[in-house]
Amino acid sequence: MRFSARAVASTRSNAVGPLELESTGEGLNISFLGVGAFKTDYAPGAVTEGHKVLVPWDQLSQARAEGNQLYIEFAPKLAPHNRLTLVDFQAVVPSAVKELRRQRWLLLIAVLAVAFAFGIAALVVGWQSNALTPTAAILACLFGAGAILTLGLTTHRRLAFSPIDSEAARLIFLAELESHFPALFRSASLPPLPRTPLPLPTFQGALPRTTVAIVITLTAASLATVLTARWLLTGPRSEAEAARIPPNQTALFGESTGDSAFDEAPQGNSSKQGSSNDSDPTRGQLPSKRHRGVAPQHNPKEPPAIGGVACRCLRPGSALWQQPIERMSILALSEKGKNRGRKTELLVDVGVVNNGSEPLSEISLTVRFFDGKGKDRHFTEDRVVYFAGPLGAGKAIKWRVEGEGSEFEVDNPIPGDIGPGGDGAAPADRFFELLEANHRPVRMHGAMMLAYLGDPRAKEAILKLRDALRDNENPYLQRLLWTQGNLRTCDATVKGSDTSRIARTCIYNAADTPQKDPALRWRALQTPVSYKKPIAEPPLVLSEITVRLETELAANSGIVVEAPFVLEAGEEPAQFEVYADRVDLLP
Repeated sequence: MRFSARAVASTRSNAVGPLELESTGEGLNISFLGVGAFKTDYAPGAVTEGHKVLVPWDQLSQARAEGNQLYIEFAPKLAPHNRLTLVDFQAVVPSAVKELRRQRWLLLIAVLAVAFAFGIAALVVGWQSNALTPTAAILACLFGAGAILTLGLTTHRRLAFSPIDSEAARLIFLAELESHFPALFRSASLPPLPRTPLPLPTFQGALPRTTVAIVITLTAASLATVLTARWLLTGPRSEAEAARIPPNQTALFGESTGDSAFDEAPQGNSSKQGSSNDSDPTRGQLPSKRHRGVAPQHNPKEPPAIGGVACRCLRPGSALWQQPIERMSILALSEKGKNRGRKTELLVDVGVVNNGSEPLSEISLTVRFFDGKGKDRHFTEDRVVYFAGPLGAGKAIKWRVEGEGSEFEVDNPIPGDIGPGGDGAAPADRFFELLEANHRPVRMHGAMMLAYLGDPRAKEAILKLRDALRDNENPYLQRLLWTQGNLRTCDATVKGSDTSRIARTCIYNAADTPQKDPALRWRALQTPVSYKKPIAEPPLVLSEITVRLETELAANSGIVVEAPFVLEAGEEPAQFEVYADRVDLLP
């Protein structure tokens, strides 16, 4: 069935005007009947009339039924008007438009003619009849003509409008849409209105009028800003802090000293970083034992580190993909808990990305909810979501699920991975398209896959994500940036048991020029990190060592480095990670 609707202005829409929609097996047919481009604070642009678009179901990004509105969004390559907020649904009468217009005019003329003729006839007959007075004849004339007009105009209105009211038409269209697009989100309430920022005051009127006075005022304000910023960034330092010993460094063929200044630096610095060679040393840090109020572990003097065997890194290594990348990734996009009486409910957005080169025919996920912590943790309920597919290579889809509990888990029903070298991965261009996804975890996943595949666009994508950095994304993006520097690591292993371990990795110079003062930093993490959890809580750093090469590393060459790593008694890290940079730039 075909439906008409009206696109209205909203903060997330980019078009307004009337249109028609129809759900088919091939996709969503949209006909623009007078749709114009819309942008907040700008007048609508040129109107598009008579243009038809077929939106395949895999190109429909999202559909959200909220209150009496329906928001749909599809790929911008299909049409520039790709974000629509729809209201006033009506079922389209199957008659042709020109024929319908002709029928309405004929009916209107016929009704007026019959009413006029009946009125004249009733007036003449009643006037000449002795049974009716002149007043009664006039009233009979008016009453009869009015009845004919009422009946005719009702029929005329039936031809002009759908016999189905707006709400019924909307519900019928949503049912047809959901049969083809199961990811349709329904909500009884309208989306919350964005908060309007408070207008900033203007100070032009407070400035002096003469040139000399303006220069003096602006100079004083600039100097005060610089001094205030310097005081806030540096702060007062005590003599003990100024005399503190610099970070530990384990020299190649040298010895290992105590814990590094990594534990001393503040956590969560969100200043911008252009590359791995101009980074802020406090950026991307993880919590350590010193942050927990426990004395940090100091590695005692170790035997000399060993190096010298040539090696090569075909792709950068990272703790994020120490485990094989699955053919389909399940991402936790967001989660929000709320209390209803004594029960705790969790509203989560779960997304999947097809990392493989072949489309997935159908996807069925079981989302399990749990409540409690530790031994008191227990299963509460599960929810099943389904997508008939196909989900193309490098494409993503998401569901919103609500259940009772404070935690959730999702099992991956698609077996296999993309191979140790990424031979079975989707084309890099598909992951590059994910950088425009609505949800930041999906964009971060796209940047991660570009970094894993060694695509040259990965660094720019990561830096773009850091422009709008959020605190919980900092460790994940920092690990991705470590893979984009000139100094890279790969084939990292840690062998041994108890407190004495041997850390081994290849450090490779991917630049065309020699790198001076290269260094490695090893970390022992209390909990593992993974590409599957881009916004997970950062793990605690149990211990770390820095291994420095006192000779420069030649261009496009690598060397295997081994160093002892000593842990505290009874301490068992869940994962080790290593990254490389110039020794004075290691974060």
